[in-house]
Amino acid sequence: MSSTAPFDDIRPYTDAEVPAAVARLAQSVLFESILVSLFPREQHPALRRLLLQARTVDQFQQGIVRTIFEAIAARSMQGHTSSGLEHLSPQRPYLYLANHRDIVLDSVLLMFHLLGRGLDTAEITFGSNLMQSPDIIDFGRLNKMFTFMRSNGSSRELLAMSKQNSAYIHHAMADKGRSVWIAQRNGRTKDGNDRTDMGVLKMLTMSAPQADFVRSVLQLSIVPVCVSYEFEPCAFLKTREVYVARRQCYEKAPGEDLRSIVQGIIAPKGRVHLAVCPVVDRLQLERCAMPRANDSYRMLAQHIDSQIHAAYKLWPNNYIAHDWLHGTAVHVHRYTELQRANFEHYAKQGLASLEGDAHELLDILLGIYATPVDNALNANG
Repeated sequence: MSSTAPFDDIRPYTDAEVPAAVARLAQSVLFESILVSLFPREQHPALRRLLLQARTVDQFQQGIVRTIFEAIAARSMQGHTSSGLEHLSPQRPYLYLANHRDIVLDSVLLMFHLLGRGLDTAEITFGSNLMQSPDIIDFGRLNKMFTFMRSNGSSRELLAMSKQNSAYIHHAMADKGRSVWIAQRNGRTKDGNDRTDMGVLKMLTMSAPQADFVRSVLQLSIVPVCVSYEFEPCAFLKTREVYVARRQCYEKAPGEDLRSIVQGIIAPKGRVHLAVCPVVDRLQLERCAMPRANDSYRMLAQHIDSQIHAAYKLWPNNYIAHDWLHGTAVHVHRYTELQRANFEHYAKQGLASLEGDAHELLDILLGIYATPVDNALNANG
């Protein structure tokens, strides 16, 4: 593909589109809400000027997005760290395939740490269900987000959207030389069990020029990414969703995604770690290659999962929840009595606002924190 024209309705903004977009954003309810939520009033004029001075996407990211993330981190995190970035090459685009715990922060955290090492940021998939208001569309497309089409319609419609998603990702990487961030599954992990959806892997290779499994996946330069939050973003909203979904088809209320975005940004997250795993290389893909395509993708998904599970930073909360859930003291040496008391207070206080069977709700919440421990133990043999 030699032109972005086929993707004009979903691609990020180009530098030429930035001045008009930041002018709209400066007058938007969304930007005003960000200022009021995160910054003292006396800083608002300077931040509005900083926004209007942006003339390129990079200037928008390094000025506005970086400043917003630093404010979010100062408000809701007790530090954020990273590992593995030193193995990335600035001359090579990657497909960052990540676990997904927060709608916005997972990808923004990676972008912040990439900028910190002088590496180019990636284009970011953002579900069409979230690209609703003009304000969000402007902010997202300024931040290298592209609309990832999702469908609840027919199989034919789903296939068409998957082909479009795949075609754009290959265009971004092969033609534009851009890295891409995508979640390992559609939607966030609700139960703490990070698993790669084979359908996502199949979608990624739909537009590959080679039919061979190894070559078609190899050109993507897949890098598994794992984000670990000490306090799970939207943990109690996720607990409620899992509880309801066990009884009936869960349907999101109007505005629920936006509330999750806000809650994920402002709620305390404690410490956060971003782990960038080694790129999936030819040798590993040859090990995954099987006579049946489905088996190849299944093996690849298992490899990516094992990388993410092994890289997950286990916090005291994870070990506390594991012992509490199973009624043991196996991990008691990994946390203090004060940490356990604080976590128990956090759990009971948060669950008190939820309706339903108290024991089941507690088990669901503990599972969100405990499952990464089981996954890490399995991944590490």
